[in-house]
Amino acid sequence: MKNNPNILLATDYSASVKSAEKYAVQFAKNVHSDLTLLHVANPYILDEQTTAFKEKHMEESVSEEQTKIEAHGKNLLRSSNLSPTDLMLRSIFKEGDASMEILNETKKTKADFIVMGTHRENDFISRIFNNHTWDVVNNANVPVIMVPESAPFREWKNIVFATEYRRGEMPVIKFLSRMARRIDAELTILHISNFALMKEMEIRLFDVFLKKVKLDIFYKKIIFRMLRNNEITDGLNRFCLDHDVDLLVLSPQKQTLLKKIFSPDPSVTKRMTYKTKISLMTIPDGYRPENKNFLTALANSRKPAFQDM
Repeated sequence: MKNNPNILLATDYSASVKSAEKYAVQFAKNVHSDLTLLHVANPYILDEQTTAFKEKHMEESVSEEQTKIEAHGKNLLRSSNLSPTDLMLRSIFKEGDASMEILNETKKTKADFIVMGTHRENDFISRIFNNHTWDVVNNANVPVIMVPESAPFREWKNIVFATEYRRGEMPVIKFLSRMARRIDAELTILHISNFALMKEMEIRLFDVFLKKVKLDIFYKKIIFRMLRNNEITDGLNRFCLDHDVDLLVLSPQKQTLLKKIFSPDPSVTKRMTYKTKISLMTIPDGYRPENKNFLTALANSRKPAFQDM
């Protein structure tokens, strides 16, 4: 069993991920976690080059990129007024598919969390990167924190979990309640409904789920809410804005909630990663953390996991 928690931060050096970088450093520092900084690039070699030249070019390119990511890590610590003794940071460069390499490094480094930035919707390159973000979210076996470009750094005091009443959500809610208890945060279990079923049936389902959660989880700061909205993305965003939410949490299940929110279908307007101004965490269905030290680190942290900055 490993001791220190580890956070994997994916960067593409763009201005859009600067908030995510600062977020990850602050997170790692305050929960006494190691931090792995990863940059992935797809190699581009001209077809007319000879094999020998290609190999030499690739070796030089990898060496240069590794030097660049290491310098970026040092600058990131320096800009946060930290030294290498304050935070254990490892910088890695990889060539290949971004989402695949992020997932591979998550396993290799036994990361407890992945932190990624979200980009502006009108940026073509950024949309490609967000396809990688979706692939990571859809396949990661650890929580993924997505930080919008304009997201403020805030203490986690008001956490919202969006539920669809699925069985796989129960371990996620247990994890969130334990996390909330350690940082004295309020946890809201929220269901957005368009009342496609009869209103009485919707209320009955909500009550059954509420009772099930209360039987398994004992935390005085859990609140249950059900709201009506024809579009789930709009409902979640409105609730988060109206209630000054610090962190929105979703639990991915293929073809359901996340597909509705992140679907590339233009009929699904304003993807959650672009519209929300707060950080978004996804936690896999049935999640049970292998490393128990993260929750202990939260409780023992001298400062909140996230501070207003």
